[in-house]
Amino acid sequence: MFVLLAAHRGIQRRLVSNALLRHGARVAAVDSFDELRDALQALRPDVAVVDVAIATDQREILALVRDTGTALIAVAVRNPAARVELLLAGADDCLPASYAPEELTARVIAIVRRTYRVAAREAGRVLRGGPLRLDVSARRVEVGGSEVFLTAMEFDLLSCFVRHAGETLSRERLLAEVWGYTTGAAATVTVHVRRLRSKIEADPSRPELVHTVWGIGYRFCAEEPHRSGGLEPAVGPGEHLASVAAVAAEQPALVGSAVSADQEHGMPVP
Repeated sequence: MFVLLAAHRGIQRRLVSNALLRHGARVAAVDSFDELRDALQALRPDVAVVDVAIATDQREILALVRDTGTALIAVAVRNPAARVELLLAGADDCLPASYAPEELTARVIAIVRRTYRVAAREAGRVLRGGPLRLDVSARRVEVGGSEVFLTAMEFDLLSCFVRHAGETLSRERLLAEVWGYTTGAAATVTVHVRRLRSKIEADPSRPELVHTVWGIGYRFCAEEPHRSGGLEPAVGPGEHLASVAAVAAEQPALVGSAVSADQEHGMPVP
């Protein structure tokens, strides 16, 4: 796996780089937002790990998340509301300032493993459900014949829904199948479903494709939507507030020790 690490030079970047290398990753490191933007285009990494401190304005990170098709994990996001906003914008994962390099590495591995597992299983397949057409190999989505841009995580989430059309999927099952996590905040799923609906539904406030099953999770309806009638609301009473609170409550513990400066790794390691 090839990971692009965007963070200022320092002990934490060395710890993260070393943790990734121990697990067989190739690592490229940049330390400015402009370098990150250029490297995403030139290097095409599997995952980008971005310390939000490299941007002077939070809106730059939000714009980058919306524009990139690369799986992206934002780290050192101190403000809980900012983590929620980044997830809503399409970030695949967010960690607060006190994150452990080994946990971050495990999350990177989970994203890469899931992506390649799905790609190998469905190479050449075209999935269809209602007005949707998903080209798995090209990772392209059309809604009613018009192409829609999805982030890597949004594409995998939608693929999971289409493959299990008609089934009620719990948030815990989606967290395991799409994110590769056996533990974690189910609110992460809620945030990404809301973002996905904003891109594929004619009216995200009255979804016709991804239905909420109260108290359990979601069900994808494969029939062509009628665009009228008594449709369910997108979220239940208090669901948004509950999801924000749950995401904000996640605080991974700080783990790590000092590493000498000559151990830091820059451009891709063979």
